Amino acid sequence: MLSRDDIEALQKTFGDLYSKLNSAYWAASTEGKDKIQGAIDVVNGILDQLNKAGLESDNDAIQELTNSLQGVNQNLADLRKQLDQIVHDIKVVTDVVGAIDQALSAAGKVIAAV
Repeated sequence: MLSRDDIEALQKTFGDLYSKLNSAYWAASTEGKDKIQGAIDVVNGILDQLNKAGLESDNDAIQELTNSLQGVNQNLADLRKQLDQIVHDIKVVTDVVGAIDQALSAAGKVIAAV
């Protein structure tokens, strides 16, 4: 079962990732913007689920969140591999890769705990 602290940690991690992805969007090549926008949309969906009132006591919502986290893992892992080809600012790439790694780690912990 997820605690309020677990949910808040996920909100912080995915909120940071959302912010970093937005920075990457503006630094991306034209063809890379679509890939990054897709990731932004997925992360925004996770944040919407995390912001649901009473999430920690709603088993159906937690299962839906877990399913979403499992789905986002592959999307983020794929984007991580492509970032240096679509974003040409090394600092932005480094920041986004770090945020993706943190999000994947946090998501993995939640998936394992549920």
